[in-house]
Amino acid sequence: MLDIISEIWWKIRWSSKSTSFLHFLAMNAPFNSWRIFFHKMRGVRIGKNVYILQGAYLEESRPWLIEIQDDVRIGTNVTIATHDAVYYVHDNNIPYKYDKVILKKKCSICSGSIIMPGVTIGECSVVAPGALVIKDVPDRVIFAGSPAKKIATLDEGLERNRKRIKELAEMDKKTKYPWKLDEFEE
Repeated sequence: MLDIISEIWWKIRWSSKSTSFLHFLAMNAPFNSWRIFFHKMRGVRIGKNVYILQGAYLEESRPWLIEIQDDVRIGTNVTIATHDAVYYVHDNNIPYKYDKVILKKKCSICSGSIIMPGVTIGECSVVAPGALVIKDVPDRVIFAGSPAKKIATLDEGLERNRKRIKELAEMDKKTKYPWKLDEFEE
């Protein structure tokens, strides 16, 4: 009898209906520490020094299939899916596809990207804004596009931007405060 009650409790606890409120809180909480807390409550495995911006959508129905390792950055409006129901919609004899998503240490997932089920993002890799990732991303590369593909190694991207340090610092200074925008437009 205790086994039956325990089974019912866990089904209720982990149903998407009972965790949808946590999902809402995790997406919209004003502080990163709160967002991390609510995502962990939902079952997402999250390492240390992870930063998830507001509006990031980490799978509603099976968030426990997501693993986020240390020092990962996730931008706003990122979608991480652990299920795909595209064929089920047309033939309900074909079950949903469920698979893990792993974000390895120090990777960056930029705003508006979509990570599909079964994908692993490699260590220190960058997924560019708006990318649709349907296959694994190797370590230390930059992926962009739809579907996403390698556009450069991380080292090439770093070198390109090191040449622009002065220009980027000046742009940061000019755009930091609204009353300084006149300097920016000159």
